[in-house]
This record gives sequence, structure tokens and C-alpha cells, in this order.
Amino acid sequence: MKPNVIVALLVGFVLGFAVRVAYNGTSSHPDSPQVVVASPPTPRAGIEAALPIKSSDFPSETFTGLTDAQKYAAMKVLNDNQCDCGCPNDTLAECAKKDPNCPNAPGKLRQAVALARTGKSADQIQAEMFGGGPKAPAAHAEPTKPAPPSAGVLAPAARIDVPADSPSRGGKWAKVTIVEWSDFQCPFCNAAVATINKIEQEYGETVRVVFRHQPLPMHPNARLAAEASMAAHEQGKFWDYHDKLFSHQSSLDRASLEKYAGELGLDMAKFKAALDSGRFKAKVDSDAAAGAAVGASGTPAFFINGRQLMGAQPFENFKAMIDEELVKAAQLIASGVKPEKLYDKLLEKNGVSTGAVANAPAPRAKIEVGQAPVRGPKNAPVTIVEFSDFQCPYCKKAVPTLHEIEKQYGSKVRVAFKHQPLPFHNNAKLAAIASVAAQEQGKFWEYHDKLFENQQALDRASLERYAGELGLNASKFKSALDSKKLEARVDADAAEAGRSGVQGTPTFFINGQQLVGAQPLERFKALIDEELTKSKPAAEESKKTARK
Repeated sequence: MKPNVIVALLVGFVLGFAVRVAYNGTSSHPDSPQVVVASPPTPRAGIEAALPIKSSDFPSETFTGLTDAQKYAAMKVLNDNQCDCGCPNDTLAECAKKDPNCPNAPGKLRQAVALARTGKSADQIQAEMFGGGPKAPAAHAEPTKPAPPSAGVLAPAARIDVPADSPSRGGKWAKVTIVEWSDFQCPFCNAAVATINKIEQEYGETVRVVFRHQPLPMHPNARLAAEASMAAHEQGKFWDYHDKLFSHQSSLDRASLEKYAGELGLDMAKFKAALDSGRFKAKVDSDAAAGAAVGASGTPAFFINGRQLMGAQPFENFKAMIDEELVKAAQLIASGVKPEKLYDKLLEKNGVSTGAVANAPAPRAKIEVGQAPVRGPKNAPVTIVEFSDFQCPYCKKAVPTLHEIEKQYGSKVRVAFKHQPLPFHNNAKLAAIASVAAQEQGKFWEYHDKLFENQQALDRASLERYAGELGLNASKFKSALDSKKLEARVDADAAEAGRSGVQGTPTFFINGQQLVGAQPLERFKALIDEELTKSKPAAEESKKTARK
């Protein structure tokens, strides 16, 4: 036998101990052998091997300090539950991996990780986050078909008003009114456009579609695009401009917005003047506030005769609800209801009382200040609790607004800071821990300002340098970072954020009323003034009692 043949046989014999042939039952070719190298599983992937999305699919700092079992518990829940933001990504795990800007999945990821860190099992996390079994089949299960008509079972309804200045198309006294809250930079809103067009083609004047604005804080061009669309609406070209924006979603800067206006033949001087003056900011803010009040803080959000349908749902899901509403409308018309009263009567039929206040405020959250750093007196009538991330650009934008609030309201307002480092900001968590170390030495707010002023440099060396510039005890500061003893404080804040429905940063609670994003000063003032007005009668009553 030739030497090279002998060598080949020996190599094959040795490799026989290192490989095995397995049949992959999930393959599209079940009879094809799969060669698997017999190496020990990596620490991160071993226990999670059966999960479609694993902790190793995320930045390592997302799961800092967790054991393999804890990582598995968190990822099991995320893989077993569907993301209801309307995206095509199916599970929370997949959406968190593919879309860090999703208004839902990243928050659920943080919540699951925080709960796992406390030692909870997958079942316990599932129960705490969702109140029971998985909200949807696991990712590897057979996809579900579109939901059938609900056989008269009503989706939760809210009294949704239709402002006279909101763009709409379809019959004025249509039997079905769809109010949509949307964001021109949101990919899921773009995906929903074709569905709405199909609805209009199939139902014609029977359905009215009303467009309202909800530009999300993580989309830097969405707000100006919303204002530009209203400037186009002023010239009778909203829907043409709407289509332009969604067709060119990746180009929504000022120059592009003007270009689209020119292509549609708008009066450019009038269009530019509207943007320069900010004339439509109030309209956009009003829509956004109304949307948040009825649960439309994510996009797209639809209300079909007051019944909510979240996300870019398939046409069949819209059709099921629309057909139900048409039956109700026909019954009301047959009973003598006049066309102009039909929408109100349909809302009433869907469980919204006639006397319900349109866009009633969302329930207040109970947020304790706890160990959070605070500015302002303890007895201030208004407390603002902020959940923030030092690496988030929108959190940075909110800093001067809060300074202005403190300047204008003085002792009437106190501000508390809580941590919500987002998983896709690789330096945010260490920066949060460093700020708590600074708080231990009485310099939180000075350090807070340093971090936001130097947001692009939040590595360990920079964090230590800022501490030195503020005169902190260097050895105490470094020891705090090395021991990670303060990490639990940050994790506790993040877990509280998850329990309180915080899904992005910055999120504020003004006496428990949620306000999401780097909102303009006017939005804060409206809520603060409302709270101060409420506090006056209580203060007067207290004075009377004291005099007695």
C-alpha cells in the first residue's frame, strides 16, 4: 500500500473520533447528513442550543453578571412571546435582535434580563411579564393564520375624536372611521400604507381614514416631516405628500422635504415659511399627546370605530373588524340614526359611554423616588421622575428642557433621575454605574452634566477622567466600578422601568403621568401647570386645617 494512502486512512481513522453524522429533522432535506464537529458547546450557547435566538446574538454587556441558566430563562421567555409592534419579526427575541428602535421589544428584553438577574425561572418571568402562558406560539412553531372575525367580541374601545384640521379621505359620514397614528420615519408605518390603500379600494366611501401624527423620539426627522406634511395639507396636497414621504423614507431632511414639495407644485415660499415659523408644531404635539393618552404611543396604531388595532397588521385582520362594524352601522341606520350621529353611536355601541371624555388621560403610575438623585425640595407639589440613558441622544436633548423647567418653576418642582441603559448602547450601563459612584461622593448632577456633554466618550478611561476633573476620590471611585457593587442599583431602576411600561428613553413621569421622549418645553409645562392647579385646593384646605 502506498504511503500517502496509509496516511489518508490514519487521518480518517483519527477524525472518526472527532466527528459524528447526524440527521437534521428540521432541514428541508431530511435525508441529508449533517457533519457536526464534536467540540464542547460554548458557555453561552450550550443551555440555549434549542432556542432560535440566543443571548450570544446580543452585545455581551446586555447579560453582564448573569449565569448561563439566567440567560436561558430570559431568552426562553423572549423566544416564546410574540412582539405586537406590528413588525414582521415575529418574536420579541427576533425583534429585539433586528430592530433596536422597536418601541416594544428592547424594553421587554431589559425587563426579562432584570427579572432573570433576581433568580427567577423562565416560568416565573413569563408569569410576571405576561400574567400567564406565552402570548403567542414559540418562534419554531407553525405560523398562525390571520385572526378570524371575532364573532361579536369587542376589542377594547376608546373615544377617539376626529379633529377638523386632521387630513382624512373617504365619506364624511362613513360607516367605518379608521383613525391612524403614524410616523413618517417608521418602517412599520410604511408597511401599513399598502394595506390602507387596499382597504380604500375595496370599501370606497364606506370607510373614512383619518391621519394623526405620532413622531417617535428615536426618529430624528419624523417631527419635521410631520410638520411638512401639514404644510402640504394647507395647500390641499397632504395625501400626495404623504405618499412621497413614505416612498422616500430614508431621505427626510429639510432639503428633501422642500424637494418633494417642489415636485408636487406647492407654493414654495408659503411652504418654507410654514416650516420656518413652526406653525404646525402645536398640531403635531396635540396629535402626539392625544395618541399617548389613548395608548397609541407606538406606531402605527389604528382605531376602527374606536377599537384599537396595533401595528402593520395583515389586511384580513382589518377586514374582519371593518365587516363587523359595517353590520353594526347597518343596524343603527335601520333604527333611524342620522348619518352625522353615526360615528358617536358606533363608539357607544362599542362600549364607549356617551359622556366619555375624548382622549382621557392614561392611568397614573406609582413611581417611588427611592434612592434616586434629586434636585428640588421634598415637599414640591410636582415631582418629575426621569428614566434616562447617558448614551441616548434624545436624553441629551431633554437636559436643557429640564434645566429650564427648574429655572421657571423653582421650588414647585423636584426632579429625580433613574437609570434605563439601553442594551444597544455599549457604554451606557457602565456610565450609569459611574454616575451612582459619583452620587456616593455627592457629585451626581455635576457628573451627570459631564456625561451628557461628552456623550461620545463614555469608555472606562474617560469616566475616570471626568471623576478626576470633578475632584472625586479616585481610589474610591475606581473601587466602586471594579467591585460592581452599584450595578444592582442600576438594574433595580431598569426593572422598575419595565414594570412601569417604560419602552424607550427618555421617559418622564410627572406626578405619575407618563410623557415619552424629548418633548418640547410646552408639553411639560401643560402637565406641570395642570398638576399645580390641582394642588391649590389641597394646599388651601391644609392651611384651613392648620388655622383650626
